[in-house]
Amino acid sequence: MLGDLEIGSEAVTLQLTGATRSGGGWGAGPYDVMPIDAAGTAGPMLTPVGANCHRRYFLTSVPPPEPVCDYVPVEGDLCPASRP
Repeated sequence: MLGDLEIGSEAVTLQLTGATRSGGGWGAGPYDVMPIDAAGTAGPMLTPVGANCHRRYFLTSVPPPEPVCDYVPVEGDLCPASRP
């Protein structure tokens, strides 16, 4: 179910529209998302997301983390659009 729309065995196309803002303060990110050495050790992005960058694509061999059901507090500066 997607809202009140049920998707069955027929073909469906969904279009999502959004907006981005550069300079979100992501930097190299808080997560270990790419190998940083020849042994494949997981680490942060090797270069930070730039102040004028809206997105970054890359392929990674680092597996996703094991899921946890604990809440994690948000720390540090938030994007200005997220502030009350």
